[in-house]
Amino acid sequence: MKNILIKIFIIICFQNFLNVKGKFVYTKYNDNKELRTIDSLIKSQSYKEAIQYLLRVIEKVENNADTVYLCLLYEKMASTYLLLNIPEKAIEYFKEIIKFEKTDFIISNEIYEKYADALLKANQYNEARQIFRKILPLYEEEKFCEKRLKLYNKLRQTYTSVENIDEIIKIDKEILNVAKFCKNNQNIFRYLNNIGYDYFKLNNYKDALEYFYQAFEFSKNIVKDIDISEIINVQVNIAISLYNLGEINLSLQNLLESREKARKAKLYYHLARIENIMSYIYLFSGDLHNASVIGWQSIKNAQLSKNTKLLQECYYTYSQILKECNDPVNALNYYEKYLHLRDSLKYIEEIKKDKFHRDKIEMEKFENEIKLKIADENIYKMKIRQLELEKERQRQINDSLEQEKKLNQLKIEKELQESRLIKERLEKEVLENKMIILKNINEKQEYALKAEKEEKERKQLEIEKLEAIARHNAIQRSRAIMMVVFMLIIVLSTLSGLFVLRRKNQLLAKQRDEIRLKNLYLEQLNSEINIQKKKIEEKNQAITDSIMYAKKIQNALLPMEELFQKFFSEYFIFFQPRDIVSGDFYWIMNISDKIVFAVADCTGHGVPGALMSMLGIAFLNEIVSNMKQLHTDYVLLELRKKVINVLKQKGEDGETKDGMDIAICIIDLKLMTLEYSGAYNSLILIKNNELKIYKGDRMPIGIHERDKELFTRHQIKISKGDVLYMFTDGFADQFGGKEGKKFKLNNFYNLLYNLHNEPMRKQKNLISDIFNKWKENFDQIDDVLVVGIRI
Repeated sequence: MKNILIKIFIIICFQNFLNVKGKFVYTKYNDNKELRTIDSLIKSQSYKEAIQYLLRVIEKVENNADTVYLCLLYEKMASTYLLLNIPEKAIEYFKEIIKFEKTDFIISNEIYEKYADALLKANQYNEARQIFRKILPLYEEEKFCEKRLKLYNKLRQTYTSVENIDEIIKIDKEILNVAKFCKNNQNIFRYLNNIGYDYFKLNNYKDALEYFYQAFEFSKNIVKDIDISEIINVQVNIAISLYNLGEINLSLQNLLESREKARKAKLYYHLARIENIMSYIYLFSGDLHNASVIGWQSIKNAQLSKNTKLLQECYYTYSQILKECNDPVNALNYYEKYLHLRDSLKYIEEIKKDKFHRDKIEMEKFENEIKLKIADENIYKMKIRQLELEKERQRQINDSLEQEKKLNQLKIEKELQESRLIKERLEKEVLENKMIILKNINEKQEYALKAEKEEKERKQLEIEKLEAIARHNAIQRSRAIMMVVFMLIIVLSTLSGLFVLRRKNQLLAKQRDEIRLKNLYLEQLNSEINIQKKKIEEKNQAITDSIMYAKKIQNALLPMEELFQKFFSEYFIFFQPRDIVSGDFYWIMNISDKIVFAVADCTGHGVPGALMSMLGIAFLNEIVSNMKQLHTDYVLLELRKKVINVLKQKGEDGETKDGMDIAICIIDLKLMTLEYSGAYNSLILIKNNELKIYKGDRMPIGIHERDKELFTRHQIKISKGDVLYMFTDGFADQFGGKEGKKFKLNNFYNLLYNLHNEPMRKQKNLISDIFNKWKENFDQIDDVLVVGIRI
């Protein structure tokens, strides 16, 4: 028992030592002169001098093997590189610190937080997220409330880059709960707005509006704590959501209120942004006068705000308004201003990126030069040290001869001392033996007392057992009496049941006769139904034969796969119509040195969809063959005009909204460029194991409230080995799985990313297997088309 207590005490002391060492690991270096010098250089922003000084101190400490001090220096070096905005170098030094974890000391939470900050800056989001998740539970106490909120905000940044809105909504709601727990009104307000914006990006305008309203109402109670510009932003978000829900008047009312607040506060940026949105609404509502007046005001306020990006947007909006007002000269003038600002911003951004890259290379070169210089100095010092050691060795040889004489004398003295120690040890052993004999006598007395106590307890247990047997016999007698009574009840119940069963058999005989008569009548009806069924089957067969012939015609119009083989070494086409004929189609054509191909989804499926697909193929053949300036956005504009014209669409109430969703690309294999435009349908490009989504404009080929707008043209640089995917919505919308839910777009994107390194033929087989396994016993709800191409 005593030994166990001693072990527990040692373990607790060791744990306390580790905790203290981890928490106050740097305390003894508070007055260190070298650290004061480093801090002074960093404070004066002399970062190069700080790095040079640090490298010299690190080299010295590495030789002394002072792990704790070395890690402190690594932390200073990492912090310096973070100040220089070179997180990759900071990460290298944080990793050096972590190598010592669990071997030399416990690393503090502050170090892990700084390491996660560096990973976040270096866009290493998964690693940063893991560390933030690891240290968050350590701050669950109420006194760490604000710290936890700060860490949650950093954790959120790790999700914003992945474009996973579901995850961002989840983390935003976690932060909102923490803000409420901490009673942090500013963050409650901001994250109500953030969650609303998350739902807005999912086009869930109803839920978005609910959270924007909550934020706006909450701001009324804490108006002193929140900047007026944030309140204006929330009201603008409410207005945009209302507009998307068709509440145009309410939307304009909120915009006018927020505009007045911005005007009073002289917030020219917000004033210009609100007016730009209002001019858009007036433009698409057909009120060109108000659109023109407010659009011009937005340009003036954007100029006052000195925000180039906002001014660029205002120029573009105003050019669209002038275009609708039949003023093409001024429209072109403002569109050129928009292009000039857009190109200028891109150029400035490229310059910043180049400067950052040059600075990073320069600092790495500077560090390597310092390390080489230190290494040369060490070599020189080592040579001097070798000479000194040789001199010292000669001196030690002379000293050793003299010491040998002294050792002989000491040896004699030592032998005398050992004999005295042996005598003392024997005396001590005799004393210990006496103590052991006394201890054995005490233990025998304790054992006798213990045996007497156990005998008394055994006799008491035997008495209790006899009493328990008597009680058990009494219970058994009462149970036997109850069993006799129960058997009498069962006999009486059986006799009454036989009487009831006899009555039921008589009733069943009567009902059997009635059923026989009804069966004769039903057989007569079945004969008539079979005759009608045969006629219907004959008609169905005739219809099916017609549709099968339509399928042959549609297949003849679709491009032959030999065309894809001609231009692409690797490709696949996974085409699985819901019915015999399909509303989805793919198309390809070669014009000069360019390859034009498209994937489309027409309204409906079956025969109606097939008719629309034939129209689409015919129109694309005509448009692309006759177009002088071949661009994807021009092709979609012409296709939209032809569809509206041939279907005689005028946008009247009750009119069908037939049309198609399409993605179209033009590849120039000489220049290695790709041009893409889309009407709802997207393009996936996987380049260097990175998946990029180019989304189509949210308007179809056909009559639509935005059918006067231009389509977006994406210019993309491609390389050998890049993989392109174009597809319709049939795969992602298919119900299946254990829970009968949709497959969903995010899962579809992940599927393509996981398969993109496989050969294209194998990809097609895997996609087909996955789709059919997913839907299994569920009906296919739409046509499915996926086209993959490797450059």
